[in-house]
Amino acid sequence: MRRLSAIVLASAICGFGAGQGRAADLPAKAPAAATAVVYTWSGFYAGGNVGYGWGKAANDVSFSQLGAIPPGFAIADSVRLKGILGGAQIGYNWQPSRNWVFGLEADWQAADQKAGNTLPPQPYIIIPVTGGAIQTAYDAKIAWFGTVRGRIGYAFDRVLLYATGGLAYGKVKVSGTVTDSGTILGFFPFSATAPFGGSKVNAGWTLGGGIEGAIAGNWTWKIEYLYLDLGSLDTAAAGPFGGETITTHTRFTDNIVRVGLNYRFGGTIR
Repeated sequence: MRRLSAIVLASAICGFGAGQGRAADLPAKAPAAATAVVYTWSGFYAGGNVGYGWGKAANDVSFSQLGAIPPGFAIADSVRLKGILGGAQIGYNWQPSRNWVFGLEADWQAADQKAGNTLPPQPYIIIPVTGGAIQTAYDAKIAWFGTVRGRIGYAFDRVLLYATGGLAYGKVKVSGTVTDSGTILGFFPFSATAPFGGSKVNAGWTLGGGIEGAIAGNWTWKIEYLYLDLGSLDTAAAGPFGGETITTHTRFTDNIVRVGLNYRFGGTIR
């Protein structure tokens, strides 16, 4: 009986060793591949921005005066509307594939873009007034503006290049004075000034593009350029003396560059 037990034990030991040897000869199992992390741009976002604008106010000024020689004048003039701007934006992105991103964004900007000019004196004669002249000074301003735009972009994982365009709207202003001065009969000087101006909220259009990139977590940065056409503003007012009328027609366009920071509400990977 003892002899039989020893034989069984020896066989078990030999079998275990042979099994270990065969296991050592098998190739090692490859580790599981890590799942690739892909950034997704889908979801709502909101943020703020600051930038600079350099626009243009193209102004046509007309003045008419009863009994004057000549009876009036017209001058075309323009000024550059420069200034700092800042505001906020909100939007939504939809990413149907790995690279293409579509979205809608709305923003509102406070602006301090303004400029002015004093036009050359325009001489006239009215008997018995001699040596008379009309001089016009004006200021133009973009007070604030906003946009509602579609966006289409191509994503390189955590960097998005995009084009954008849509509706632009904003408040534009023109204000100024017209001064009529000269002498009566060549001896008695006179001078009088009258104000003119107006403001309006206009609708127009915008087109541009930009780049946006992920920072960390749900935060992104962006740099954006927009061209805006904010339409035109017309004003009309009486001059300082009877029978005088001044009218202006001003068209407003703008270029802006801004940097911004967004927070995305939703997951950042898929």
